[in-house]
Amino acid sequence: MITLKESGVMFLEECHSYFLNGKELKGITGMIERQLFPNKYDNVPKSVLDKAAELGTAIHKGCQMYDEVMIDNGLPQVAVYKKLLEKELPNSQVIANEYIVTDGEYFASPIDKVFQIEENLVAIVDVKTTYELDKEYVSWQTSIYKYLFEKQNPGIKVGGLFALWLPKNENQLGKAGFFFVDDKGSEAVVALMEAEKKGEKYVPVVAPKKEQHIILAENAINEMLEAERLMGHYKDIYEKYKQEALDAMLKYGVKSFDSEKVKMTLVPGGKSMRFDSTRFKKEQPDLYAQYLKESETKDSIRVTVR
Repeated sequence: MITLKESGVMFLEECHSYFLNGKELKGITGMIERQLFPNKYDNVPKSVLDKAAELGTAIHKGCQMYDEVMIDNGLPQVAVYKKLLEKELPNSQVIANEYIVTDGEYFASPIDKVFQIEENLVAIVDVKTTYELDKEYVSWQTSIYKYLFEKQNPGIKVGGLFALWLPKNENQLGKAGFFFVDDKGSEAVVALMEAEKKGEKYVPVVAPKKEQHIILAENAINEMLEAERLMGHYKDIYEKYKQEALDAMLKYGVKSFDSEKVKMTLVPGGKSMRFDSTRFKKEQPDLYAQYLKESETKDSIRVTVR
């Protein structure tokens, strides 16, 4: 397991303040909101924000508790988090929660989760519980974390930036997941922090365009994006009517429905026994390694819709 360097920063949770060698440092989220998203929550009442923050904190701590001692605090978001770990990141490991990074003189902030992917390679994950996932916001937040992390841990590289979306609204948990976000780059991050230090407004850094080869015609790209939109749209409709059918079958005690067009069979819920591979890997790493099987994967691409 990678050993991370401690920042030496003291965090006072009750007043959400950071101190290093007697000097108070500024947080990252405050800078982002001042410089990049100044009106993000202007129309939301403080009482609503406070209530949302309280539940958001409980979800964060519940996920952290599961990472550290494998105890589920009963929140549905934590149950979803457990499933996402098994499904999407079975071969990675959380090596730090609330890991504080700093530039050593002006800024400090905790990273929600650091995953070890390979030797000296990690992924930074920020947990969001908002009604909608703001990928642009998370992109900036995690890009800053990456810059400070690599500065604090020379020799360890950040291989990916992710948002872990666990919405507070339980009706949205079917959309929860790990979402890849873009890295803004060290040049933009440094420019943003320098503007904040000087009390100036950040002027976006325009990165030089890289040479690209045309791989798809414009109409083909448009059709691909429209197909993706329609898939998501009709999947939501399909799941909605499946849920309505399930509710009706449970209400009227119907176990099977058969017509000329469709057959629906009620599958009762219940408990099942599953092998805890994550725990087995943690407690019996040598034995776990003996049963690993190498497999080949085909070439693929990751498409990021802008």
